[in-house]
Amino acid sequence: MGELQRWRGKPELGEQSQRGALRVAEHAGDLRAQAPLRRTLAETLGCLRRPSEAAPLLESARDDSRLLGDRRWEGATEYALGKIYRLLGERQKAVDCYSRAEGIFGPMGERLWVGRVNNTRIRVLAGMGQLDDAAATAREAIALFEQLGNEMWVAHTQRDVGWLHLRAGRPQDADAEAPLTHAVDACAVAGDAYAGAMARHLRGVAYREVGRYPEAHADFDAALEVYRSGSYEWNEAPVAHDVIRTLRVEGRTEEADVMHRETSVANPIFDRTHGRDGAVAVPDED
Repeated sequence: MGELQRWRGKPELGEQSQRGALRVAEHAGDLRAQAPLRRTLAETLGCLRRPSEAAPLLESARDDSRLLGDRRWEGATEYALGKIYRLLGERQKAVDCYSRAEGIFGPMGERLWVGRVNNTRIRVLAGMGQLDDAAATAREAIALFEQLGNEMWVAHTQRDVGWLHLRAGRPQDADAEAPLTHAVDACAVAGDAYAGAMARHLRGVAYREVGRYPEAHADFDAALEVYRSGSYEWNEAPVAHDVIRTLRVEGRTEEADVMHRETSVANPIFDRTHGRDGAVAVPDED
């Protein structure tokens, strides 16, 4: 239930459900149940921007999986731990986790997991300035997901492809907006509110960069609606910065100043992400 609640845009409820399930497993002494529950709780804490709490849970879950000889769960935990290390700014540790995860899933023939590992590498490589490697990794991941017929993972990866065009300073390319629209539409069909909000935020940035301001604001507003419906203060803050940046480009300085003051008071994360530009910053990193 906790994972479903997180997926539906209510991570704070997901945390409550997952902590309750973990307490039951710990009370029963069921180590085999504890490891995956720690992993899924940690993923929810990552969504809630509490990676420092998530990391020890995942490290413990990984150790438990090794003790149990459960290679699949060990690989899944390495994958999740890599994402948390990236949020903590420890990119080399993230790369190492992904390499270990691929080393587990590859020989097992777990092609979907191999694709997911490649997907998560995109932002790490881009954050390290390796844009060509990130683009090649994205193409490899998309090809694998298409072979498997997994539309949602194609969409998640297309979202990063669109962002890579923004990061490379090519927002005018048709290849910047089209993959983001693909991601927005696929997430809407699947009912994945959180992933859809991320895609709409980035598409809003793409629209802003080419001067399509009404469309940019429509996407920003849609993303903010999702984030404000749950405990997504961190996700809300970068969108607010991009809205303010757009208003200033449009010459709407007074509106930008008002939004800046109001958001600074209402969202404690906002000032921490001062100066953030969605066309440059790695998605979901400070």
